[in-house]
Amino acid sequence: MGALDENIQVLTGSTDIVLVAPHGLAKDDENTDRVTQQTAELLACAAIINIGLPRKQLDLNSIQQAKRHPTFIQTLKSTIANGERSRVIWVHGMKDKSAAVEAGKINAGAPIDCLIGYGLPDRMTAEPKTIACLVSLLNSGGLRTVVAADDRSKFRGRSTGNMNQWFRNNGYPLSQVESLQLELSWSGVREEGCISKTASTLAAALKQL
Repeated sequence: MGALDENIQVLTGSTDIVLVAPHGLAKDDENTDRVTQQTAELLACAAIINIGLPRKQLDLNSIQQAKRHPTFIQTLKSTIANGERSRVIWVHGMKDKSAAVEAGKINAGAPIDCLIGYGLPDRMTAEPKTIACLVSLLNSGGLRTVVAADDRSKFRGRSTGNMNQWFRNNGYPLSQVESLQLELSWSGVREEGCISKTASTLAAALKQL
């Protein structure tokens, strides 16, 4: 069941996995909204999806800007079940050119379909074993996935000003909340005709996780 609230769509469901698409509009991480919605529906999990705010108007991946939204932060907090472990997955998009550059940074052969970021040891937002397992599952499902290079702050998810670090900033232990971000490339992943397949791959991997 979904509800619309100030340009965000909230899907209710199991909260052990929470999907968030902070962008997703045309030319702005395009189709991450649709990938996120379809993945959430397959998993019957909670999701928060930006459906009406261009990044230039309000960037819901920026903690300072997200605070200006009347319900976004509170909605995020409310999806975390008390006493239960939750994994929050931030779904972003990257250009194919960026994916090629990142492949070079880690000496991985192109193309890369998905980058995973979860901070660095001093700002870690998820357990390394969780990330290793997800990388393996996504690759097995046909979505070529690698961990972003350490020095790539944008893709690594280590900036204290971005939402991937929000739970750590606010004292949530990893035993309660793990947070990580996915950067999905365009060709064969987010483009028309590929969205349902990508959502199915993500859902299958997250279900096993």
